[in-house]
Amino acid sequence: MNELRRPLPLALLIAGIALIGFGLTALGVISLIGWISALAVGSLRKTAEMRAEEVGEDLDTESRTLFAPIKRLVAEIEETVSRHGESAVVKTVGGEAAAEAKRIRDQMVHALTLRGELKRVLRDRGSAELETRQMEERLPTAGAEERASLQSALTARRTELEHFVTVEAAIHEIDGGVQQAKAALSEMKSRLAISASEERAATDTTGENLRESLSNLRALALSFDEAEEVLGQPTE
Repeated sequence: MNELRRPLPLALLIAGIALIGFGLTALGVISLIGWISALAVGSLRKTAEMRAEEVGEDLDTESRTLFAPIKRLVAEIEETVSRHGESAVVKTVGGEAAAEAKRIRDQMVHALTLRGELKRVLRDRGSAELETRQMEERLPTAGAEERASLQSALTARRTELEHFVTVEAAIHEIDGGVQQAKAALSEMKSRLAISASEERAATDTTGENLRESLSNLRALALSFDEAEEVLGQPTE
C-alpha cells in the first residue's frame, strides 16, 4: 500500500484517469501502464531490501553484533554504486565491487555461523577442566587398578582439552577475518565515494585506487574461501 502513495505512481494513476476522462484514451492507457510499471519496480525494490535485511538474522546474538557493521557497509556500497551510476569509474568497477562485497558478506555469515557452533562446543570446557583436575588429584593415592582406569580417562580428557584449544584458535581466526572484512569493505566504500565525487576520477589515481581496492576484495574473498574449507573440516 505504501507504493500507492509514492509521488510518481500516484501522479501516473491520476494522469491516466484524467486523460481517459477527457477522451484521450490512448494516452490514458499509457499513463496507467506506467503506473503499473512503477508499482512493479517499487515492489521489486522493497522485496530486495527485505531480503537484504534478513541476511544474518539466523546468527546468534553475539555473531549478529559482529556481523552488523559488515551488513551495513555492504548496503552502503550498493547504495553508493546505485546513486553514482553516471560516474565513469563507478559504472566500470561499481558492479563488480558490489558483487564482491556481497560475496564477502555471505562468507561472513557462513564463518559466523560456524563461530556460533564452535562457541557452543567451548561450553563443555569448564567441566572437562574440572574433571581433569579432580582425576589428577586422585591419581597419586589411587590403587593399581584405579590408577590404570584414571590414567586412561586422563588421557582422553587431556586430548579433549587440546581439542578446545584448537576450537578457540579457530574462533580467533574467524574474529580476525571479520576485522579484515570490515577494513576492506570500509576502504572500498570510501574509494567509491571519492571516485564518484571527483570530476577527473576516470583519469586520475582515484580510479587506480578503486581498482586496487577491488583487487584486494577479490583476494580477501579467495582467502576466506580457503579458510572456510579448513575451518569447516570436522575436528576429532
